[in-house]
Amino acid sequence: MRIVLVTALLFASSACIHRVELMKANAVSMKYRELPEGSKVIATGDITSRYCFDEFKAHSGKDIGLIDETTKMAEEEHHVDMIRHVTFYQEGNCTIVEGEGVRVETPPAS
Repeated sequence: MRIVLVTALLFASSACIHRVELMKANAVSMKYRELPEGSKVIATGDITSRYCFDEFKAHSGKDIGLIDETTKMAEEEHHVDMIRHVTFYQEGNCTIVEGEGVRVETPPAS
């Protein structure tokens, strides 16, 4: 009986999906390589987004960079230009991004 119980516990604990921190950064953006001179950033609040490899594969039909695509999709979903104070996590086949959403306001062209 003990062997069955120990085996069941080992199997159950190995089936758990663990969250692993991949990367922290001050800011990431798929829209801006650098901020335009004279621009202002406007914080929009905390964001959290999850994107899974299966969704990416179905969407694009090819292998892609999960952090890049997670950033791009989070910006689109939350209507932001940049994410600052950002942390990326891996959980199973999913990438999670957490941070503060930011919109960039550029000065009018003269």
